[in-house]
Amino acid sequence: MILVTGATGTNGVELLKALAAEGEMARALVRDPEKATSLLPEDTELFRGDLDDPASLAQAMEGIEKVFLLCPVSPKQPELEANVVDAARSAGVRQIVKFSVIHASPDSSSTLLRWHAAAEEHIRASGLAYTFLRPNIFMQELMRQADSMRSRGEFYMPFGPEVRLSFVDVRDNAAVAAKVLCESGHEGKTYTLTGPAALTFPEIAQSFSAAAGKQIRHVQVPMDAWKQAFASSGAPDWLVNQVVELYETFVPANSLVTDTISRLLDRPARTIDAFANENAAQLK
Repeated sequence: MILVTGATGTNGVELLKALAAEGEMARALVRDPEKATSLLPEDTELFRGDLDDPASLAQAMEGIEKVFLLCPVSPKQPELEANVVDAARSAGVRQIVKFSVIHASPDSSSTLLRWHAAAEEHIRASGLAYTFLRPNIFMQELMRQADSMRSRGEFYMPFGPEVRLSFVDVRDNAAVAAKVLCESGHEGKTYTLTGPAALTFPEIAQSFSAAAGKQIRHVQVPMDAWKQAFASSGAPDWLVNQVVELYETFVPANSLVTDTISRLLDRPARTIDAFANENAAQLK
């Protein structure tokens, strides 16, 4: 059986759908089973627990062969991920598939990237078999501004028109994760997951415009203004600062394009055009 943490998040939900489609038995570690029931496939086994509760993790690991480790962003993230790794090692779990981030490094200027690198190192030191998945920024993040694109025909980012990012669809992340969890041969591997092209925000705006049948523009805003708007939305200071640090690592490192998704799945990675067409109803 496979244990999935971060099960009710965007990537976790898609992974559990993919595992269900493969007929794999999965257990979701959740804090609110009632909420999880409405989000996850009906055959998913729900286990109430918390990454900050080692006792619940020990119970959740019973009968588990593989763990998918996805930790929601938290000021305690290094400790929470270490809790999962330690519980998995104590329970005799065979493999951890860690959902990391592109360019995770102990030398990064981004705190979040350093945290992910620390978790990867803790997993290596544990002696457990592992696979690291390092995705780029998600296409789904763009839809956080669907209301603005629909009502004003604009979306706002603190990046200029020259910046290129290889956005990846979370469903491709999930398909790769499911493949890695369901078959052998991926132990000791690190997979960097990107979309099929590094696009500028004006190019992305063109894709959304074509899908919506109206003009949608990318508007660059100063980083300080974006930071203030994010804080005004209720985000805590630690999260605002982390996201700003992360965004500042995007240029030009996150223009990297890999063939990992197409190579592992024997099909092309999803394009921004396809994503925009699938979400056109939210933009009109």
